[in-house]
Amino acid sequence: MEEKYFPVVTTIAWYGAIGRPLTLLEVCDFMIPPERFGLAGKPFDNAQGKPSPAETLDILDRLVADNIVTSSCGFYSIAGEHDVVGSGHIAQELETAKKWRKFRKASRWLALVPFVRLVAASGSLAVDTSKPQSDWDVFVVAEKNRIFITRTGLLFVAWLMRRLRTKRDNIAPDCFCFNHIVTTDGLPLMHKSIFTAHTALRLIPVIDVGGYFRLLLQKNNWMDKYAAKTVPKQYVLRTICPGFISWLTRNIIEFLLSGFLGNIIEQLLMRWQVARIRKNPLTHSPGGRIVAHKKEIEFHPQSFENIALGKYNAVLERLGMGKFLERDSGIFNPY
Repeated sequence: MEEKYFPVVTTIAWYGAIGRPLTLLEVCDFMIPPERFGLAGKPFDNAQGKPSPAETLDILDRLVADNIVTSSCGFYSIAGEHDVVGSGHIAQELETAKKWRKFRKASRWLALVPFVRLVAASGSLAVDTSKPQSDWDVFVVAEKNRIFITRTGLLFVAWLMRRLRTKRDNIAPDCFCFNHIVTTDGLPLMHKSIFTAHTALRLIPVIDVGGYFRLLLQKNNWMDKYAAKTVPKQYVLRTICPGFISWLTRNIIEFLLSGFLGNIIEQLLMRWQVARIRKNPLTHSPGGRIVAHKKEIEFHPQSFENIALGKYNAVLERLGMGKFLERDSGIFNPY
C-alpha cells in the first residue's frame, strides 16, 4: 500500500474501531494528519498538506478496488472490520436524532446548576452511533475550585428528572452519565492519546457559558497531531440558550457560594465524594481510569479506549503498518 494512502485508511480504521463508518466529507474532516506518518509536505499538492477531497476520493476508489476498504450507501469502512455499514448506520443516525431531541430538552435544566461553564455531548451521541439502550455521555467544564459543588448539582438535577445513570444500572437509556468533568483552570487534558483527541474533538456543546469549548481546543494543541480541529456548523443548531430565569437562578446561587461558605461546602463534598469513589468496587477494577481531585473528575472504570485501540492496532498490523501502532492514554485506577 502506498504511503499517501496512510492518512485515509487509518482515519477509516480509527472510526471503524469505535463503530462509525465515514462518508467522503467526514474522511476529509476527521483525517489523521499526514505528519503522523512522516508525510509532511508530501506527496500532496494542496496548501493544506493533506489529500484534497478529489484526491481522497481517488484514494478511496483505489482502496475499494484493492479490497482494503468497503463502501455501502456512501459510507466507507475497513473491509471485514465493521459490523455496521450503510443502511445499518443510517438506522443508528435516526436513533441518535431521536435521542438528541430528548437530550436537548433535558439539558435545559442543567443550566440551573451553579458553576457550570460547558456541557457537551460525548460518546455515541456525539458520533451518531446511538442504540435504543444507549445513555448520554456528558463532558462538563466547571468553574475552578467548585468542581464538587458542580458535580453534586448536576447529579441532583438529573436525579430529579429521573434521568441519572447510577452505579446500579447496567444499562440506562436516555439518562445522563457525567463521566468527565474538568475545571476552567484544568482545561489542558492530562491523558493524551488518539482516543482522547478524537473524543474531545467530536464533543458537541449544548451549553457553553463564555466560549469554553473553543478554549478547550486551544489549550490542547497536542491534539493537532491526531486530527484536525474542526467546528462543524451543527454545533450552532445543538447549542441551547438558557432563559432569563435559569440565568438569574444560577447567578444568585453562584453569588451565595462564591466566598467562604462555598469553600467549606466544596471541601466537605470533596471529602465525601472521594471517600465514596474509593469504596466503590468498580474503582479498583482493571482496564479503566478513575480520577477525582480539585481540577478533574473522570469516571471510566471500564474504559472503551482499550477496546477501540485493540481493534485499531489490529487493523494496522494486518495492513503492515505495525510501526504506527497507538498507545493508550494511561489506563489505570490510582485508588
